[in-house]
Amino acid sequence: MKHFVFKLVLSLTLLIVVGVAAVPKPVSAEEDVGITDGPGWVIVASNESIIVNEREIDAAAIYVVNTGSNIKYGPFLIDELMVYDESLDPRVPTGSQIFDVTLTPDGFTALVSDFGNGLIHFIDVSKPIPRPPVYLGSVKLDMFAEDIAISSDGKYALISDGGFTKYVYVINIAQQEVVYQMVLPRVESSVPNVFFDAYANAVAVSDNGTVIIADYFGNAVHSLLLDEDGRLTYLGSHQYYLSKTGEVIFNLTSDDFRIGPVNVAIAPDGVTVLVSNATAYYDDSLDIYDHQYSVGVYRITSPGVIEFVEVVNGLSHAMQSIVFNETGDKAYMHGNGSVTDCQFVDSVFGCTNLNDGLFVMDILGSGNVQFNDTQSTELSHYTSSQLFGVDTIAFFDQKAYLTYPTISIMLEEYPNRTLSVVDLQSFTLTDVDWGLTEEITPIGLTVRQFIPVEIYLPIISK
Repeated sequence: MKHFVFKLVLSLTLLIVVGVAAVPKPVSAEEDVGITDGPGWVIVASNESIIVNEREIDAAAIYVVNTGSNIKYGPFLIDELMVYDESLDPRVPTGSQIFDVTLTPDGFTALVSDFGNGLIHFIDVSKPIPRPPVYLGSVKLDMFAEDIAISSDGKYALISDGGFTKYVYVINIAQQEVVYQMVLPRVESSVPNVFFDAYANAVAVSDNGTVIIADYFGNAVHSLLLDEDGRLTYLGSHQYYLSKTGEVIFNLTSDDFRIGPVNVAIAPDGVTVLVSNATAYYDDSLDIYDHQYSVGVYRITSPGVIEFVEVVNGLSHAMQSIVFNETGDKAYMHGNGSVTDCQFVDSVFGCTNLNDGLFVMDILGSGNVQFNDTQSTELSHYTSSQLFGVDTIAFFDQKAYLTYPTISIMLEEYPNRTLSVVDLQSFTLTDVDWGLTEEITPIGLTVRQFIPVEIYLPIISK
């Protein structure tokens, strides 16, 4: 059985929802007036399996979760997010798959990436649930669209791909149009006079216009500068390697490991930068060994310029996504891909996999980072691979919300999907049911803060 059964071939809006998602009732805008406090809303990009005219189709939907009650609302905008073959009459849905979701600074507009179709969707989320989000339109790119970063003034969205693409697109959000396309150059590696092609696999932008690119395939981190007209200028790259014991090395040897940057997070101080590395290092000369992971630490020293500070190594998981709390003294990380206790037993080599988890970095100052080995939460599942740049962890009001860092998950072992909610004071886990693994996958998410409705009082004079 699939999650949705559609009653008309030509329209996906008439559907029967099989599940427990709440259905919002109509509410007038006036009912919000005078309410100055309320819950946040977790906005989740989710992918569905649906049946249209006896064909299974990949579809995308938006869900919203009340942070106070953990009640899930949706699915929303399945029809609007669907891509059709317009050359046929009647048109035929061809499928959609959304990954990242990012909010404009005012909290009114969500941008969502459709990877396979190269689309950036614009969604109005200015009215809180129970009002449904409103579809605004989309922008087509000439590449797969995976990661989205929005400038602090809300003017520009920067888009990167998860594959072998050298492009960074800049979209004017108000105009919903591409204003610039950056092509990354060939850059000099850590070995003098040795050059490599730069790729853009994840993107982040700071308040001063510094743009940081995670380059998984080039094993590097690049820095650009975004100007007021939306143009990008390349300013530099950083590249290092790790030994079998996690020591930083700048001249690669056959015994060393390349880093694999997959995501970037910039702290509220506008200076500290954490880069997730998804490739492991390990010492296979030992009888029993673990795969260990690392996070690169950088500092923004001036607009468009970063310096390498250190590597936090010895981590049990690859930290696919990182989010900071509002004060910037904590970074919460979504880790997966654990491989431990690798050894031969009766001439058969094998390893043990630990479940995914939430982990914590303490930010002691600008560029001063320390892994907190006393605070963590084990999640209810294991995954092995990582999406590039897609944020799968969000923070709100001393809670962390986690989806899945990959679209690949073992069906038999984990027949159900959940939204993981972690209390960051007790580090206890609550699983919010999301549906069957074969039918639905929550991926990117963000949190819309509560936005009070403005109240205008009459001026009374005597």
